[in-house]
Amino acid sequence: MSELEIKKDYDDLKAFKERTEARIKQEEDMRLINDVLTEIRNRGYNMSDEEKEQLKMKFSEFDSADAWANYAKAQAFENGNKSESDVQKIGLPYANTKPTQSIWDII
Repeated sequence: MSELEIKKDYDDLKAFKERTEARIKQEEDMRLINDVLTEIRNRGYNMSDEEKEQLKMKFSEFDSADAWANYAKAQAFENGNKSESDVQKIGLPYANTKPTQSIWDII
C-alpha cells in the first residue's frame, strides 16, 4: 500500500471513531433527559411539549448533566403545573401507603 492509501484509511477510521463517539454521547444525553422528564412526570407534574422542548434545548448550556437535571426539576417545581394529584410529591420521598402500627397510634 502506498503512503497515501494508508493515510486515507487512517483518516477514514478516525472520522468513523469521532462520529461513533459523538453518537454515543448524544444517545447518553437523550437517555438522561428522558429519565429526568419521566421522574418529573412521576412526581406529579405534567409539562407541555413546548416546555419539554425548551428544557431539552437548554441541556447544552450546562456544564454537567446533574446541573441540567437540577434546573429542570426546579422549573417543574416552580411552575407548579400539578396533575390531578393533590399531593405535591416533588422533592419529597414517596409516601408509605401502609398504615403504621406504632404504639403512639394505638394509645
